[in-house]
Order: sequence, then structure tokens, then C-alpha cells
Amino acid sequence: MAHLSDFHLVEPGHAERRGEDWWRLRYLSLRRPIDAEARIARARSALAAAAGADHLVLTGDLTEDARDEQFALVAELLAESPFRPEQVTLVPGNHDAYAPDAWSRALDGPLAAWAPTSRGLVELADALIVPLSTAVEQFWTRSSGVLAELPDLGELLDQARDRAVLLALHHPPFRVLHHWVHGLANHGDVRELLAAHGTLHCLHGHTHRATSRTLDGDAPRVFCVEAVAESASPGRGYRVADGRVDPT
Repeated sequence: MAHLSDFHLVEPGHAERRGEDWWRLRYLSLRRPIDAEARIARARSALAAAAGADHLVLTGDLTEDARDEQFALVAELLAESPFRPEQVTLVPGNHDAYAPDAWSRALDGPLAAWAPTSRGLVELADALIVPLSTAVEQFWTRSSGVLAELPDLGELLDQARDRAVLLALHHPPFRVLHHWVHGLANHGDVRELLAAHGTLHCLHGHTHRATSRTLDGDAPRVFCVEAVAESASPGRGYRVADGRVDPT
């Protein structure tokens, strides 16, 4: 299984923006060069490097500010990638919700081919993937998230049997610096779920750093990747077997 996150794609015509659209892009791209072609090339390279994995999980911030043109770019890159639509699961990040109903419109529009594996449970031979949205509509100076509904894991864990269960979401289930502005509001609820079930794992993005975190001293079960938009070596691969997920 492969894991990528945080493409932060920008449309090639961004230089034509004016007013608030211009200021929003500059603010959100702070410390990142606004080079549309370079970001597209990074995303294309990262997708190609993940070839060979049986499934790909993208944990949000696929766009910089949720414009339709940016979601169309995501669709183009996925369509030319080594992965078939049924091999890809997408979840939104806070950047993918800076326009009203942006994520829903994208899944009904340019990302429709990837909607079935991004809106519901994905069953693999060795894992069950549960895509969860932590994206909420908010002003673009904030990057927080909320998990609106926690999954009912009782029946799901029975169904999993000896398979690992992976929660795929954008925000980490831990406190972060300036948590009110940047963090997951109900992170404690997600962490309690993870602590209660040993075969439950979490893949996330948002922090732009590759981390493997434990719960109460057990083996790492919460994984993040470096941002495609910034890293020279983004992405991680995982070996999934016997109810465990281990980075390769």
C-alpha cells in the first residue's frame, strides 16, 4: 500500500487572479513558491514512484484553495497515473474546503471516477480502509478540522477478522502547535478509538512530516508522510499483513 499527501496543486492561470483571490493564494502558499508547473511535476513524479502498490491513499490538501480548475488537475494526474480508479482512495484536507461544497462538487464532477473508493468502506484482501473527512468550510486564515461523525466500528471490526483497519483522514489525531487554528477539534475521540482497538491504524497528512506514532507504547499505528508539494522524497509504502501495518 502507498500513501501520499498534500499536493497543494495550483492552476496554471493563477497569475490572472485579482483581489481576494490573489491575496488568498499568496497567504495559503506562504513559504511555498507559487509555481503551478513545478507542483504538477512533483505530483506526477510522486504518483509514478508509487507504482506497484496494490492501493494508494491520498490524505488531503490535494488543492491549494479548492478551485474547480485545481480539482480538474487532480483528476488529470490520477487518470495518467499507474493506478486504476478502484485502487485509489481520496480524502479532503482543509485546503480542499476553502470554497463552498468544493469537495462534494469535485467528487460529483472531475473526481467522480474515484468517488466510490473515497466515500465509503474500501475492502482489500489484507485491509479495510475507512475514508473520513475532517474538512470544514472556514475562512482561509484557519486550517483546523472536525470529524463530523465517528465511524461505528463494532460491525466493521467483526467484518475485518484478521485484516487491518485503516482510518484515512487529513488532520492528525493528536494536538498540534496552535491547535485551535490548525488542529483536529475532536482529536481525542479519534485517539480513544485507536487506543481501544489494536488492529486499528491511521494514515494522515497536514503536518508535512513523515512520522510513525505509537499509542501507549505499542507498535506505531499512526502514520504521516512528507508533503508532495515540498519534499524531495514524499510518500511512504506499507506492508499490511496479519492485522498490522508496517512502513517499508
